[in-house]
Amino acid sequence: MNKFDITVVGGGISGLLISCLLVARGYHVCLLESGSRLGGYLQNITKDQIPYGAHHIAIPDRGFIDQLFQHINIKISSELIPADDITIFHNGKRYDLSFKLDDLRKQLTLYFPNEEVQINKFINYVRSFAQALAADNKEDIKSIFMDTVFKSFEQFLKTYFQDTKLIGVLSAIGPSYADVYLEDSAFSYLSLFATYGGGTYYFKDYGESLIKSLREYMDNSNSIIRYKFKANKICKPDNEYHIYNDDGQQIITDHIVIACYPVDLLQTLPQTNVRQQKLLEKIYEMKIGSSAWRFYYRIPQKLFNNEYIYHYNEYRSPCLDGKTPNFIISTMDKSKGQINLMATVVCRYISEDQIQNIILPHLHAEIKSLLLVEDKNIELAVSIGRSNREVVTSNKNGSVFGWVRDAKGNLISNMIKSIPTVWEGVYVVGHWSSTFGIYGSILTVIDTLDKIDKKREC
Repeated sequence: MNKFDITVVGGGISGLLISCLLVARGYHVCLLESGSRLGGYLQNITKDQIPYGAHHIAIPDRGFIDQLFQHINIKISSELIPADDITIFHNGKRYDLSFKLDDLRKQLTLYFPNEEVQINKFINYVRSFAQALAADNKEDIKSIFMDTVFKSFEQFLKTYFQDTKLIGVLSAIGPSYADVYLEDSAFSYLSLFATYGGGTYYFKDYGESLIKSLREYMDNSNSIIRYKFKANKICKPDNEYHIYNDDGQQIITDHIVIACYPVDLLQTLPQTNVRQQKLLEKIYEMKIGSSAWRFYYRIPQKLFNNEYIYHYNEYRSPCLDGKTPNFIISTMDKSKGQINLMATVVCRYISEDQIQNIILPHLHAEIKSLLLVEDKNIELAVSIGRSNREVVTSNKNGSVFGWVRDAKGNLISNMIKSIPTVWEGVYVVGHWSSTFGIYGSILTVIDTLDKIDKKREC
């Protein structure tokens, strides 16, 4: 039976990336994937290469990311297409904006000149958070975290602005991109702005070539990828960890990196003291985030903006008691013009019947009206919901956004960082405790690599 230096559980982008970087550092690595394909939400489906998710990603520092990927001979910048432009429709008015903070400052000032001073203060605050993230300044990040985690993002915006239209426009971005609801933590909202404010992109092929390059790097090493191995139990009968699947097969390893939904697997860790028990009790209280529905349409028109966001205050669905968040229409221009746009509806609670009877007719009508497309030219190509995501990831309920990011959710997620101090040799990546999306996942990978390297030096 093989024994490994490090075993990584989960073959999404976080697990695959840290596996490759560990191999580059000379570790003997085993990567466990519960499904038959790597990539998680960066997998593509159908011949049209329609992504499950993660189509619009934020990478604030391309140089930093390039430097990281150089260790495994991948030029990540060549895979990225800039996609900073967004259009927000709010209360009957169109706002053409950018995620880039410098551009956004100028644009908001043109639309709302009466709020110029406060707009500058707001952007400066967001920038300070972005700089703290880039520098991994833990003290500044903690200070901003404690300043915002107990406020809703609506409360936070009202501390800066009086103009309700401006608050509405800025509110539109949060629910669309980060599952941030009115009652949710301002920290989640800020992490979105700070991360996307440095640069947003599409992958040229929605991540397919990146996943292929990472997989090939693993295949060409002396490490192992085990497919269809769903880890469900961790034991430590001696000084080594044993990871079991449903069939009783086991992997023996010195260290474990959990790169998937962590809560259930963490609950199986041996608990020998009160600190371990208390930490797991808290982590178990995390509430699962929502699953976005995504609908891909073929239309004849070419779209020029990356993202069109329709504010939820205008588009309430009666079947959901007025709680339907924004929906996004994204330009998904392919060279052959096969898939021209994607519409996203993010809902915590939504049924198949509601999709068929209310959401799809509503989206069809809005595409027809807003983009001036005739009925006969609107073709629903693919719809992707909870059940589709459950096939490709271990996220409960096919959740896109991990956990509910209110104050409690964000506080608990930060506790995950302390796992290695409570269980020696156990790490968790991809949990977005610092910030949002792929960038947040990459930050957890870097932090974990640093901890593992320091452990080796001791």
